[in-house]
Amino acid sequence: MIVSFRHKGLQALYERDSIKGVQVAHAPKLRRILSALDVAQGPRDLGFPGFQSHPLSGRLADYQDHH
Repeated sequence: MIVSFRHKGLQALYERDSIKGVQVAHAPKLRRILSALDVAQGPRDLGFPGFQSHPLSGRLADYQDHH
């Protein structure tokens, strides 16, 4: 589930399907990613090819999926 956005262009794409603020060539892939993020219950739901997910590092390395 998407809780908030840091990038206004991604927020506009998600909420209004507006490509203003993102590169037009990236819009289809961004839509797929945002859709997957919206329905995901946790990080494990996003572990499929093409998303290039990886374990967290640094101060977030010990974060665990609590769902």
